[in-house]
Amino acid sequence: MKRVWIVCVVALCLGLIFAACEGGSTANVAITTTKAGKIEADLYTADAITKGKVDLTPVVGVEDKSITDDGKGLYNITLRQYGEGDVSLAAKKVQAGTTVTVNAIPADEWKSAAYMLDGQPNDGNTFVMPTHDVTFEVTFVSMRHEVGLAGYNDEYYIARETGDSAVAGMPFYFSIDTHDDYYYDSVFVESIATDEYGNRQSVDVHKVGTDRFFFVMPDFACRIGWNKRTFGSVTDVLYFIQNDLGELHQIDQNEVANHIAVMLTMDGEPFEVNTRVKQHVATVTITYLNPLYEIDDLRFGYYGSTTKVDDTHYTFTVVYDSVYIILKDKAMPAGSHTITLRDTSHGSISVTAPWASANDTVVVTVSPDEEYVLHALRYTTDGEKYTDIVAHGGVYSFVMPDGDVDIEATFREAPAAVGLQLSVCGDKFNGDMSDYNVVDVVNGIYMDVNEAAVECGEIVNDMILPTGTGTVHFVVLLNDGYELLGIYFRNEDVSYYNSGWYGEAVFEVEEGINDLVLMVMPY
Repeated sequence: MKRVWIVCVVALCLGLIFAACEGGSTANVAITTTKAGKIEADLYTADAITKGKVDLTPVVGVEDKSITDDGKGLYNITLRQYGEGDVSLAAKKVQAGTTVTVNAIPADEWKSAAYMLDGQPNDGNTFVMPTHDVTFEVTFVSMRHEVGLAGYNDEYYIARETGDSAVAGMPFYFSIDTHDDYYYDSVFVESIATDEYGNRQSVDVHKVGTDRFFFVMPDFACRIGWNKRTFGSVTDVLYFIQNDLGELHQIDQNEVANHIAVMLTMDGEPFEVNTRVKQHVATVTITYLNPLYEIDDLRFGYYGSTTKVDDTHYTFTVVYDSVYIILKDKAMPAGSHTITLRDTSHGSISVTAPWASANDTVVVTVSPDEEYVLHALRYTTDGEKYTDIVAHGGVYSFVMPDGDVDIEATFREAPAAVGLQLSVCGDKFNGDMSDYNVVDVVNGIYMDVNEAAVECGEIVNDMILPTGTGTVHFVVLLNDGYELLGIYFRNEDVSYYNSGWYGEAVFEVEEGINDLVLMVMPY
């Protein structure tokens, strides 16, 4: 019934239009249809149409007739794009209430960044068509960003291997060549833009070789920088002694070693005076200080300063200047007596302190040069009567008298090696020609030379016993399973006591390495 009613209404309207045309009159006639909104039709006579009134635009186009009408109208979509990419629609005229998808495909190295519907941000590339025409905007942004340099003239030192731009997510390689003018403490990559507080966003940098680095390109323009440092040098190390009046007297270069010795290091590595190093923290290490003196001051630069770490280490930052080391006499405790060390040749001696109180034990350290040995060590209180300083357990010491002493030492060339080559064999006289391992047979060895005990060391095969020249008293103990038949020195039986597993021998050693053979019998 409803469909019949609609047909009747449309027929009635068309009849009115034809009637008006036939009558030759013109008028605006409102026609109500099931279309939403208002349709206006200008009516002309046939003559007017014939004379050129043919530019009329129908309100309802042919394409509209294919859409099933649900009481809502059709509206236009205008597309706009910014940046590089493709934007398209399935249809640019869409019925209100329809879900619209805008196809947005960015070009290579570009990405979709923003969507706007009628000037307002839109969440994604879809929207529901309103009851009016709309404008939809798609913004593409480039994923390739600039890579700049943070410092002036950095292009002379920083080589951007990947160019001056890169796509986000891709590795960017660069290297630094200091050209011997500068060095760097660190390298950094950061955003070119700053936030509202003036801060820049940092990017992780990875080292892949000597002076070569890379970072993953962020989604923003960035710049490469380095904390540039210049070089410096310790131009000299100068030594002074300050007297009681505060006056400084420079120590003659030939006499410095008798007072003090130092070493310069940076990052744990030693360096020499007057060589170019980083303007970085260096350390002066006191490797020797004459016990008669103490450090009064240690400066870098005459009016500069250093940081004292402990009694033997001082630190400073290198520029171009000299190290000044100022010594002063060490104060001697009340009631003490001085100990003076006389100059020596082919070796040196030292004491723990340049003074001692009466009855104190004074330990003397003896250091022969290579291929030299101590010949004599003694002290005197008056320069005429001398007392030998002897070793007890390998340590040279004496009891301090009630007065000042002078200590002197003499060294001589070390003699050729003298000792015993130890081996073990079977009973040759009974036809046993076997050689045995020393460690299998010997349990222990004890020996003194010239009535002084000698340390024999661990029992090993092919061992050499250091005897030096003189009278040797040799004692040996065997392991279970072996019986000692004799001790032979230079093929002569020198044993004077033998109890089977135990034996002793006495013989003279004069020079060279001599054979000492233990003849045994297993049981």
